[in-house]
Amino acid sequence: INSENMHCEDSLNIINSSGKINNLNISNSNSDSLDIDFSDISINNLKVTNSGNDCADFSSGKYSILNFYAVNCKDKGISIGEGTKLVIEKVFVENSKIGLAIKDSSIAKISELEIKDSNMCFALYRKKQEFGPSKLSVNKLNCLENTFNFIQNGSVFIND
Repeated sequence: INSENMHCEDSLNIINSSGKINNLNISNSNSDSLDIDFSDISINNLKVTNSGNDCADFSSGKYSILNFYAVNCKDKGISIGEGTKLVIEKVFVENSKIGLAIKDSSIAKISELEIKDSNMCFALYRKKQEFGPSKLSVNKLNCLENTFNFIQNGSVFIND
């Protein structure tokens, strides 16, 4: 799947779906590049460049990604929320406000996480009162600048 120069709210929005995507490339989005809700999706290679908001937004589902690459995300490289379970092998995010945001009872397991030239590597928090804290487990973390992470009370970060 390829998407370029989209001016709508989400360049690609997948809802209530299940399946596998081999290669997904999105570039030059006016707002969010990828938004997936209420789904069970596996992606081998996800590449997002130049997003006007979040590069990838996952909500209320189960997702797995082998390789995620995002550059120039105006807000978040990856945003997950509303009870999402996300497993990723390799993540590279460059030039975003927040590399990875996990909120509202979501759980992320990442083997290799590299964040470069971003204001914040990751944030774990509760945004909506009907949800609880979040959890991030990372085997290998490489944040290449002197940034901070935000971990709201109750949320859990594990670096194996």
